[in-house]
Amino acid sequence: MAWWQRSYLGYEGRFKDDCVLELANGKQVQVGQAPCPDKKKKKANKDEQTDKEADPVLSGTTVWDCAVVLAQCVTKPDLISELFQHSKPETCIELGAGTGAVSLACAASGAVDSITITDLGGMMPLIQKNIDANQSSFGSNVIIQCQPLRWADKTDLASLQGPYDLILGSDLIYYNDEERSIVNILIETLSALSGPHTVVLLALSQVHAPSEVERFKHRSAEVAFEEVSDVSYLIPEEYRTDESVLLLLKGPKLKQKKKRKRPVEQPMGRLNLE
Repeated sequence: MAWWQRSYLGYEGRFKDDCVLELANGKQVQVGQAPCPDKKKKKANKDEQTDKEADPVLSGTTVWDCAVVLAQCVTKPDLISELFQHSKPETCIELGAGTGAVSLACAASGAVDSITITDLGGMMPLIQKNIDANQSSFGSNVIIQCQPLRWADKTDLASLQGPYDLILGSDLIYYNDEERSIVNILIETLSALSGPHTVVLLALSQVHAPSEVERFKHRSAEVAFEEVSDVSYLIPEEYRTDESVLLLLKGPKLKQKKKRKRPVEQPMGRLNLE
């Protein structure tokens, strides 16, 4: 186990104490965590989503290893710039942000002008608290905000200002669900938020649901993106392990509108609108 992996920590360090991330660009962000919500809070979440879909409210209150990995990637000097051919992306959105650690790191890097941090509504107070606590680490021109987003929810998606230049996500696939595949929901959400020049960067765990991660790679290449690449070599060397993979998705396969059929020409006096 690598020195930075959080699995070795005891309960206090793993779930309650602030997580301090020393970033690749030399800056530091301090991420507040929270103990898992009690059963009453979990029960309240059933009104808006099913138990498994509400699970991010339980698991999102702590910093997971893939968030640490992606935070190091987005603050690696020039990495974001190189992904955009040495231009600066204007807008960024993070999906399933949990504590917001990755977005906080991205804001501290100054690589993006505007960042929107998303997760379920129950995570907003913790994310906003972490934004406020790290303002001094952000560039003076960086705009950062948080907003609720239920994946594939049309109302929530319509409230966002997409498409985004950069989409980030870490530890987004961590269980198998035969009834409603998290893979399909994630792909639908990524597609809805993407434009022709969008770059998607995801750090995914190979531990919790490796078969689902593989299915995501194949399915997203099949139906959603022209390019789906394993770019784990971009992870700073000391943060590379067999337990995580870094994926790059580009070239969304935008849905084309169906062409309207032309009316078939008919003799005078008859009109067929089929």
